[in-house]
Amino acid sequence: MEIGLAKMRIRYPLRMELSGLRVGTMLSIGHMEADIRLRPLIDRTLRVDVVTARDISIHTSARDTTTFLAEHLRADDIAYQWDEREISIRRILLADSDMKLSGSTPPQPKDSSPNGLPFSLSIADIQIHHIGASYSNAQVSLQSEASHIAIHDIAVDTAIRASLQHARIEDVTLTLERAGSMPWQLTRLHLQADSLRYSSSSITGKLTHLTFKESHGIDLQDGALAFAWDNGTLSLPSFVLRTGHSTLQGHLHTLSYGTADTPLYGDAHLSLGYADAYLLARRIGGPAQELSSLYPTETLSASLALNGTMRHLRLTRCAISLPTAFDISLSGAVHDIAT
Repeated sequence: MEIGLAKMRIRYPLRMELSGLRVGTMLSIGHMEADIRLRPLIDRTLRVDVVTARDISIHTSARDTTTFLAEHLRADDIAYQWDEREISIRRILLADSDMKLSGSTPPQPKDSSPNGLPFSLSIADIQIHHIGASYSNAQVSLQSEASHIAIHDIAVDTAIRASLQHARIEDVTLTLERAGSMPWQLTRLHLQADSLRYSSSSITGKLTHLTFKESHGIDLQDGALAFAWDNGTLSLPSFVLRTGHSTLQGHLHTLSYGTADTPLYGDAHLSLGYADAYLLARRIGGPAQELSSLYPTETLSASLALNGTMRHLRLTRCAISLPTAFDISLSGAVHDIAT
C-alpha cells in the first residue's frame, strides 16, 4: 500500500500538522492538526486535546463501493489507554459531509461475534451539521439529507453492548426511487431518541417528537413510541401518532417478522379524520382531494383489541363510530381472520 505525505510539521511541545496525506486510494486528508500531551505517554496513555481535519475522503471498494467525504472534522479531549484498550472522546464535530454506498445488493449486517480483544469506546457528544447519505443499486436508489444530528453519551464495548442516552435528528429529507415506480419522499423529518440500549440481538428505547411530511400528503405532527426488539420479535409497549386530523394510539406485543404463527396481541384506538382517510385510500395517484373543507370536524373512531397470530388474527373487541349527519355505532367480535 502506497502512503504519501506532502508536508509534516512538529512543534513544541507536541503539535503535529500533516498536509496532503494519502493512503493508497482508500484515504486522503487535505490537512490535519493534533495537539498531543507528553506526560501521559509515560503512563501508556495517549491524550489529545484537539484534532482537526479538513477535506477528508474515504473510499472503499470490494463487493460494494463506499465513498465518504467531509469538509471539516474536529474531536476534543481524546484519551486512549493501551493496557485497558479504552477510548474516550468528549466531543466530535462533523460538518458538510456526504456518504455514498453503491452495490448489487442492499447492505447486509456484519457478523457481530466478538474478536476476543477487550475494547471499549465512550463519546460524550457528537454534533453533525449538513450531512448527506445515499445508497443505490440496479433496483433502488435512496438519498437522504439532514441539517443537524446531535448524539450524547455513547458507550460501546466488545461484549456486543452499546448504549445511547440521547439523540436528536433535525430536518431530514429521504427520497426513495424504485425501478418502474413513482419516487417517494419524506421531508421535514424530526426525531428524538432516548435511552437506547443494544445487547447482542436485542434493542430497547424510546422515540419522541417524531414529525414528518410525506409525498402522498400525510403530515405527521407528533409521534412517540417505546419499543423493544429481541431475537426478531418486536414489542411496542406504547405508541401514539397524531396528524392535524387523526390520532392512532395503543400497544402491540410479540410481533415477529417472517413467522406467521408468532403470537400477536394488543389494543389500539384510531380517530381518523375524513381528509386523512381519503389520503390513505389514494396512496397512489394525483393530488388528493381536500375533504376537510367539506367535513372540517368529522372523524371516524375505531377501538380494536387484537389477539392471535399473524396467520389467524382475532378481533376480540371492535367498536366503530361514524359521527356524520347520522350516527352509526358498531361493536362486536370477529375471530380467525386469515391474513
